Amino acid sequence: METTVNVTAGAWARAMRFRNEYDNVTAAFGSLAGSAYISTGFDVNADDIGYEHQRLTVATNGNVGIGTMTPAIKLAVVGLTGTTSGSYMRYLTDGTGNIYYYSSSEKYKDDIRPFKDDFYKIMQMEPKSFIDKVTQERNIGYIAEELDELGLEYLVGYKDGEPDFINYELISIYLLEIIKDQQKRIETLEEKIGI
Repeated sequence: METTVNVTAGAWARAMRFRNEYDNVTAAFGSLAGSAYISTGFDVNADDIGYEHQRLTVATNGNVGIGTMTPAIKLAVVGLTGTTSGSYMRYLTDGTGNIYYYSSSEKYKDDIRPFKDDFYKIMQMEPKSFIDKVTQERNIGYIAEELDELGLEYLVGYKDGEPDFINYELISIYLLEIIKDQQKRIETLEEKIGI
């Protein structure tokens, strides 16, 4: 274990360093300007303190970054790879903050039953343009409170009993049911006029 002192403002202050004597590959725990860092997989001969190999950051405001040294939100993850072929990660807003694997397979589900609703309610949804308070970027989307007022609670995520986010991926279920209904109507009209 090694200990260093931050003698220069803004300088890296390493608290502990673990090195493999065989190949000099090292992991380090340290801090910079009050933020804590974990660096891994660096050669002490090339990067003595591991500053350029930071893997996880805990900023002074409590934000956590994986793959980034400057997390702007509570959890920022840079460098994820994967597909959207039917499963993904979800974040629970129930106070636990848990992130879990969300799959389409029936083996992960209980109480499976047909879903009925007035799918045409989504036709009343109105897109909005807005500035995100966190990123300060202009974006477009729908407002969770407005969907809740339309009775689209299955498309809304709630936190502390109040609308908090929209399950955008579920909108396609409503759209598909509308398409199916429209197709039936078209086929009925075609039969009536003899097409």
